[in-house]
Amino acid sequence: MESKANSEYMKLYHRWLFEWHCENFYPFADYLTAGEMDYLNTCFSLAEDFVEVSDLGYDNFSYYSYSHRVDKNHVNSSRLAFGTVAHPKECFQAALPVFEERNISIETLFPQYLEHKFYGLGWDILEDHFKIYWRIPEMRKVVSPFKELFTQGSTNASHEGLIAIILKGGQIFERKAYLYPGERRVEMFASNRGLVEQYDVEESISWSKKINNIGREIIQKYQDIEEDLDTISIIDKDHYTLYFP
Repeated sequence: MESKANSEYMKLYHRWLFEWHCENFYPFADYLTAGEMDYLNTCFSLAEDFVEVSDLGYDNFSYYSYSHRVDKNHVNSSRLAFGTVAHPKECFQAALPVFEERNISIETLFPQYLEHKFYGLGWDILEDHFKIYWRIPEMRKVVSPFKELFTQGSTNASHEGLIAIILKGGQIFERKAYLYPGERRVEMFASNRGLVEQYDVEESISWSKKINNIGREIIQKYQDIEEDLDTISIIDKDHYTLYFP
């Protein structure tokens, strides 16, 4: 598959990939509102490449993700996140109608962070989770209630990272902070779960041996369209989350 940027190609690619997921894993289009679909279409049109580099030079942010949470024989494939690294202002404007639909006050949820970079939105439809992400240039400078999630003095807290709020039924369900310590690893600190480590994947085959057949079948389905596993969060072979592409 082509790897370099052509804005028209990227727009078509993201629309095709969304439809492929709707047909093969979960019918997102049947559950997202008109405002949410408009938001996604804006994100599709803003994409310039498969990888976007932040203004501070960090190139490991995944601005889109389709993920599958496996719990033994049960799979939740209703998980989608989409945003931007290169065009936060345009993406934020596209998100405003979604906030209005959901009666969300961004000024209340992120009062100290509106001067930073909006990152994107996420959904876990089966769990009724709606997620809002913000990109922070120095994570050690975040304030309450996010600063209690991780150790302010850790080396990676001085770097760029993300904060997020998950809403369930319109109420705050969880707060999260993402730190990037390197070594192909992401540290996610969640208010309800503590530290959850995620690992960037170099070769899917090495992780395929550590998960059950359901996960292997999901990985193979992506490989059939020349896409590969991007990130994994794993407890054991029957409990993990796969992030694509």
